[in-house]
Amino acid sequence: MKRMIVIIVSVVILAGCVATIAQDIQAEQKSRIAPLIATLGTRDWDKAVEALVQIGEPAVGPLIAALRPEVRFTSSRACLALARIGTSKAVDAVFEALEQGSAEVRIEAAGALRHIRSDRALDRLLELVGKDMEPRVRMSAAGALGVFRSNKSVDVLIAALGDPYEYVRAEAATVLGLLESDKSVDPLIRAASDASSVVQQRAQNALVKIGRPTAPAIARTLRDPNPLVRWTAAAILGKIASEQAVAGLIEALSDADWMVRNEAAVALARIRSDQAAAPLKALLQGQNADQRAVAAWILAEIQAPRPGPYLRAIEDRRGSGLKIAHALYPETLEAQPGVPSPCWTADKAEVVVARTADNRWAIIPVTPKNSEKKGRQWMVDAVDFPALAAGGLHSEKELDAAQTITGRSLAEITRLGRPGGLSIDGTCR
Repeated sequence: MKRMIVIIVSVVILAGCVATIAQDIQAEQKSRIAPLIATLGTRDWDKAVEALVQIGEPAVGPLIAALRPEVRFTSSRACLALARIGTSKAVDAVFEALEQGSAEVRIEAAGALRHIRSDRALDRLLELVGKDMEPRVRMSAAGALGVFRSNKSVDVLIAALGDPYEYVRAEAATVLGLLESDKSVDPLIRAASDASSVVQQRAQNALVKIGRPTAPAIARTLRDPNPLVRWTAAAILGKIASEQAVAGLIEALSDADWMVRNEAAVALARIRSDQAAAPLKALLQGQNADQRAVAAWILAEIQAPRPGPYLRAIEDRRGSGLKIAHALYPETLEAQPGVPSPCWTADKAEVVVARTADNRWAIIPVTPKNSEKKGRQWMVDAVDFPALAAGGLHSEKELDAAQTITGRSLAEITRLGRPGGLSIDGTCR
């Protein structure tokens, strides 16, 4: 009997201790909530969201309170935390923020629906993409649809490819690539020539993601009147690497636009199809010297693809040094200095002679350097240009034969360098 009493007392004491510990933990968590909500407005906001999600239900009330009055960043990020906590009360608050919040809160709330993963969330996102007046809400909602992978999204996203806001079109293209629906192929082909370079790239990536089923439709656009459409088609077909495109790409080697010809050659080299051998050998026997050279390059690539890596560092062996008695830029000279341009100083710094806007002369150091901030400056494409890698000078023969540099077609590099590519304000034509 005494033993039973001892056991009962021990259980009661243990239960009391557990309850006390639980109360202490809850108190500690509650004391952290307000500082964490304040942190949502700082650069450490993502860590604060994680901590609030871990706290869970006790944080829901304070997070809802943070939605109004609205504080920049804090209120919008509170939506994300609420969606991830995912209780009924938290989810309702996110939907309410979509109806009554500011633009910034609604943008975050739309994106946060990806964490709720319910039919209610999916249906609301479809409404937002198609009808919301705020373009950034439409963009956020389109991106959030990607996690649902629902065929209900296809028609809405295809329509969104015509949205006036380019980033809505871009998000729609990306998600259509994830859904891999046959219905989206032709709309994505049109989007691949969108006026926006962002949309172009996203649509191209989506078509590559869908893969070989898109090849016949894309190959048909190799005869499009617009050379940009033809070049884009050749680029995508090379990445898809479908043998269904070989005949069209062979024909494109005679295209009037050099970028289309170049991209078609690179695509054929990537596909490496036996079907290309006979027509390429026929071109070798033709009268067109340029076509003969390109056909020879493709056949060589098919038979013996280039090894990697493309880039490696080399030493500059071009000169042993020249003593320069003149001051270097920013000092300027009245008369042209009597030194060659370019030339190298005794400490192996390369310099060039230039004329300034005020009609004076300057000797300007231009030696590239390797550093953590600037990256690897002394790099050479040793695969495409072995002569440069070996001796520091280009071979004219290698330059004439080159169709790619570091694995990219010359056409793609040119396209990226033009305005709308990687160079937003560039003037390269």
